[in-house]
Amino acid sequence: MTHKNFETTYVLLSEPRTKIMGILNVTPDSFAGDGIFNQSQETISTSLKIAERFISEGADIIDIGGESTRPGATPVDVDHELQRIIPVIKAIRDRFSIPLSIDTTKALVAKEALLAGGTLINDVSGLLMDVEMSKIVADSGVPAIIMHNPLARISDIIDTSNDITKNVIKDLKALVAQLISRGVKQHQIILDPGVGAGAGFGKTPLQDLNLIKNLNLFKELPYPILLGASRKSFIGQLTGAAVDQRLPASLAVATLATWHKADIIRVHDVAPTKQIIQLLEAI
Repeated sequence: MTHKNFETTYVLLSEPRTKIMGILNVTPDSFAGDGIFNQSQETISTSLKIAERFISEGADIIDIGGESTRPGATPVDVDHELQRIIPVIKAIRDRFSIPLSIDTTKALVAKEALLAGGTLINDVSGLLMDVEMSKIVADSGVPAIIMHNPLARISDIIDTSNDITKNVIKDLKALVAQLISRGVKQHQIILDPGVGAGAGFGKTPLQDLNLIKNLNLFKELPYPILLGASRKSFIGQLTGAAVDQRLPASLAVATLATWHKADIIRVHDVAPTKQIIQLLEAI
C-alpha cells in the first residue's frame, strides 16, 4: 500500500524548521471542547472550513482524530471511528494537498484512513495497543509518530526525579529498536515524548515541565521530534486556567519547543503559533 502524497510528506519532514500540526477533532468529547462531530453533513462542512483556515494561517500538517484521548473518555469502536473520520479525510483530500495525520491506535482505522488520503499515522500508544499497527506502518511506508506512554515504559517513570527525560529517551530507544525489528524503517519514525496526562500518558506536571525544559536532549536522537502540549491539563494544574484560557501558556511552550528546534508542534491555535515560529526564525 502506497500513497502519492507520502513523498511530499517526507520532503516536508526533512525541512530544517519547526512545522505546525493543526488539531482537528472529529469527536463529540474532545478535552479541549473543540470537537465538531454531530453525525451530519455539517461535520464535513465545518471540517473543510477548519482545514482551509489552518492552511491559510500556516499549518503544515492537519491531525485528524475520531476518538478522544482525554482521561475518562468513552472508547470508540472501529466502525464508529471510521464513520467519523473517513468522510472528513476524503473531503479534505479532495480539496487540499496538505499532509493529513491520522490520530488513532487501531490498525484497521489507520489502514482505511491511509487509503482515503491520510499521509501520516499518529499513534499515542507507540504502535503497541494494536499488534497489527506496526505491520500497517511497515507495509505502507508511511511516516509514523511514536509517542511515549506507559506501554513503552521500561523504567519507573512515576519517579518524580529530574531523570524523567533520561528515562523517556531510554524507553523510546528500546521501543524504536522493537519496531525496527518488526519491519518499520528508521526513516519512518517521528518521536513524541508524550507530555500530558491524557490517555494514561503517565507524567506528572513536574515531569511534563522537565521534558519540555530538556527537549534539546531529544534532538540528539536521529529522529524528528514532535511536541504536543497545547491546552493540556498540566497547564491547568499549574496556572488554574480553564481549557479555553490556556492559549498564553500553550504559546510559551511552543516558544520553548521552537527554540529547542522541535520538528513539529501539535497545536489547536495555528495563527499565533506561526507568528512565534516566524519571529524566532528571524532572530
